[in-house]
Parts: sequence; structure tokens; C-alpha cells
Amino acid sequence: MNWYIVQAYSGFEKKVVESIKEELKRHKLDSNLDQLLIPTHQVTEVKKGKRSKKEKKYFPGYVLLKVELTKQIYHLIKNLQKVLVDYEPANQDPILAAQYLSAVVGSIVASSSMPDDQKKEILKQILDFISYVYDQQTQTPQQPEQKSDDAFGVWKPK
Repeated sequence: MNWYIVQAYSGFEKKVVESIKEELKRHKLDSNLDQLLIPTHQVTEVKKGKRSKKEKKYFPGYVLLKVELTKQIYHLIKNLQKVLVDYEPANQDPILAAQYLSAVVGSIVASSSMPDDQKKEILKQILDFISYVYDQQTQTPQQPEQKSDDAFGVWKPK
């Protein structure tokens, strides 16, 4: 399964998520869907002296989708109301999806209330983990893996 970006009318991201789920379920393709995300974060707003927490979107108008994409699923999503479709062959490039995900992670870490040195350490750990996963995916199996007691591969910030 790969990550894809669906562009929707701004303000209709939740409706697009619901529509995608409904359409895939209706066509019995929901097993191909892994995740649907609208990247958001909590902000505190002060209006008329009152504080309130509000959820804001990192990328208004975009929905992240992890799916086993088939032509049928592509056409189902493309034909949904509130989905913008402008075919561009470069949009099928997995590097583009990785760049969007990197932007989401970078935005989340940057907007956190941690000290800068801690933010840099978390980003370093994420990069190390990405490198580890890449190495695991690209190496040719020559020897059976040695089992270890630690759960390497599960990332948790220190």
C-alpha cells in the first residue's frame, strides 16, 4: 500500500473522507484501504477574553490516503463530489507523497512546544528510523534474521 494525496474543496475534507469510506464499502473494496488522514493540530484561541481549543488543518484542502490503489478505486475517488482532479503524471510519483508526509511531520514537530534541541533530536531519530526501514526493504536476504529481544522498528521519541 502507498500513500496518496487527494485534493478536495477546502472545508469539505471530512465529507470527502466519509464519501471515500462509503464508496469503497459500497463496492466491497474497503479491504484495500488502510488509512485516511486529515492532518490537524490543536490551537488555543482567545475571543472576547475566553479561551477555546480549536482544531486547525495543517494543509486545508488535502486528505492523505494510504490504499492499495487500483484503477477502479482511482475512478471511484476521482468521481466523488468535492474532489478536485487535475491529472498530472507527476502526482503518481511516490516521492511526492513522501514529500507531503515529510512536510506534515516537520510541521508537527516545528509547532510543538518542546525546546529546539529536543525537536532536532526527534527529527534525527525519525531520519534514523527511515534509514533503517529503507535498508531493511532494499537488502537482499542472505542470512536468516537473528531474533532479538528488543523491538527495533517501533519508533518512540526519547
